[in-house]
Amino acid sequence: MESNIYNYEMIRAMMKSPKRDILPNDVLIYKNGEKAVLYAQYYWTILKFYDDDLNHVYNDDYTIIEVLRPHYERIYEKGKEKTK
Repeated sequence: MESNIYNYEMIRAMMKSPKRDILPNDVLIYKNGEKAVLYAQYYWTILKFYDDDLNHVYNDDYTIIEVLRPHYERIYEKGKEKTK
């Protein structure tokens, strides 16, 4: 496997839960109230800056207190009406 800090699967394999349970496009909620979407190319930051309990190792304001997984609903498909 290619050694690349942006390789999501390689980075994920190196983690323990709950870090391993976080997936690309999850919404991270930090202790300071800020929110961010975790994109696959930034997944390595979870490995480098967080311990196994999702505490930020340098700045406690960015400790992850909640992770939300978005649910997507199809609202349009070419040739079909709204599916609901």
